[in-house]
Amino acid sequence: MVVASGGNLLPLCLLLSVFSLILIGCSAGARPRITPGRIDPIFRRKTPILFAHRGGAMEVAESTRMGFRHAMRVGADVLELDVHALDVDREARERQFVVWHGPELTNVRIRSLQEDKEILPAERTIGENDIHSWNWKGLKDRAWVSDPGEWIDSNGKKRPIREVDLSNVEQCNDRLLMTLREFLVEFPDSHVNIELKDSFTPEDLPGLVELLDRHHNKRTILVVTQSSKTIEAFRNLSGGRYPTGFSLAGVVAACFGGMLPFNPFPDLKNNRALQTTYSRIFTPTGLIRDVQERNGAVHVFLTSFTCFAPAIDAEEGTPKDGNLFKILDRGVDGVMTDRPEHVRSLIDAWRKPFTK
Repeated sequence: MVVASGGNLLPLCLLLSVFSLILIGCSAGARPRITPGRIDPIFRRKTPILFAHRGGAMEVAESTRMGFRHAMRVGADVLELDVHALDVDREARERQFVVWHGPELTNVRIRSLQEDKEILPAERTIGENDIHSWNWKGLKDRAWVSDPGEWIDSNGKKRPIREVDLSNVEQCNDRLLMTLREFLVEFPDSHVNIELKDSFTPEDLPGLVELLDRHHNKRTILVVTQSSKTIEAFRNLSGGRYPTGFSLAGVVAACFGGMLPFNPFPDLKNNRALQTTYSRIFTPTGLIRDVQERNGAVHVFLTSFTCFAPAIDAEEGTPKDGNLFKILDRGVDGVMTDRPEHVRSLIDAWRKPFTK
């Protein structure tokens, strides 16, 4: 998920909000361009397409075989996942690509490799609860993801870590943390949206491109990351074989670029995906049109986006149809949600008037 996060980016978000409000004012008189049957230029599917964020993090054990199978079963069009590059062991002679959002591991039951005992969330050090502090040898076949109810309350809020008890989480294969290679093998035909986390270095990218080439098949694999440097290096290494998303700087530039009569920003080239929040402040109709006219696509997250756009799919039974319909009416090409089963039914209901 390419969003601004952390206190150091708060001024950037505030500045972006001001300019986006200007954009909204400039395009307020324009009616949304809803094109029934529009095809998303990235995934070649009828819009709006449904992304299962981490497989459906509010409905099932996230980023697991169980989660992604759930997403396919309920009709998700694209599986969204995040990938970290971890050292395989302490010698760090090679790296492994691990599917996980994190970096917290609060909802993961872990059995220590050294002492062969449970490491409960409340007993972990800050490092032990952060995937960046682990190598893959310490997590492989020893880390099982819990259902959301084990660590999220009925309001969609994280429980205090002292209240999280994962001792009853089943230690089965379907809940294990998995590698990107395992995912690509087990879901060979699924369209995929991969976000590279900040643990990726330039040295990791050749191995990533080789892995994607080996398991590409006929599906679409969209690659995104916050880092402009990383995504540009990936584009160069892959020779444009894979569609890519805007970097964080590109998201900001897209909003500014919509106010100019020319295009000075490299991320506004054709066939790019703008992935950001559902909030109209960040995705006004004018910006959506601008991206689509360049043969790009706009995919919006229904999940949290700092303080400016709280999640609208956190609580059970959300988002409400009225909230989602307003977003779809702006003409976005797709939505990413932690509740794909619920949102699937809403998208189908929204489409009905256009299919008569």
